[in-house]
Amino acid sequence: MTCKLYENRLDELEDFLSGRLDRAQAEATQQHVASCAACRETLELSAAGARLLRAGVQPASAASAPFWTRMGALLRAEEAKRQARADFFGSLEWLAWRTVSAAVMVVVILGGFLVVRPPSPREAEQPTVGVFQEPEHPQNDDEVLITLSARRNGR
Repeated sequence: MTCKLYENRLDELEDFLSGRLDRAQAEATQQHVASCAACRETLELSAAGARLLRAGVQPASAASAPFWTRMGALLRAEEAKRQARADFFGSLEWLAWRTVSAAVMVVVILGGFLVVRPPSPREAEQPTVGVFQEPEHPQNDDEVLITLSARRNGR
């Protein structure tokens, strides 16, 4: 603002805008604003700001019937999309749980088989020896032949 007279009295211009000045002060301010371009511009800007503020505070007018019809259709369409996604992912989740539970059952059954399995026929025939004993080595060829004939392996 370039007006030296009202530069420090902006609150008086605001009071003039809101109608809070007495009649004599209002007439004096009106005469000054008519002759001072800087104060007139400041007053016009303040009035525009006040109008914008009042417009922002006041409620909007009621929506029309076509607006509500369009909004209802959009909401129903969005709900149908959400339901379709939920159906798809619900089926996918069900399939995932079935697969996981089948895999867990396989692991449990195989683990149980490995832990509590019956001995195979080969294992049942073989005697268990606690300590490995070194076999005796024959002294000559005759002892080798005698040992082989006693075992019946050399047919």
